[in-house]
Amino acid sequence: MTHTRTSSEGLYEVTIESRQNPLQLGRMHAWTATIRTPEGAPVTGARIKVGGGMPIHNHGFPTEPEVTRELEAGVYLIEGVKFSMRGPWVIFLDITAGDQSDSVAFDIDM
Repeated sequence: MTHTRTSSEGLYEVTIESRQNPLQLGRMHAWTATIRTPEGAPVTGARIKVGGGMPIHNHGFPTEPEVTRELEAGVYLIEGVKFSMRGPWVIFLDITAGDQSDSVAFDIDM
């Protein structure tokens, strides 16, 4: 499952991809986040805060997903994601690279 979005202020083009295919409920899994500038250059050394949850039920993830490392230039590993029930989920990424910060949200339907 792959999703691509432009960040809120247009600073980054972000693609997230699940490393579990198909996604399964109740299982821990990982995602990758590929972050590029609008011109296509990889964004390296970014600090990324991961958040999200299930807005219609007003709760976050049952886990604490986090970026654990940069796999290659501009590609980050997010570990600790778990969807505990069916329905609409959101994954938020707050990205800071150098002195530029922006955020992006991805809708995930389980």
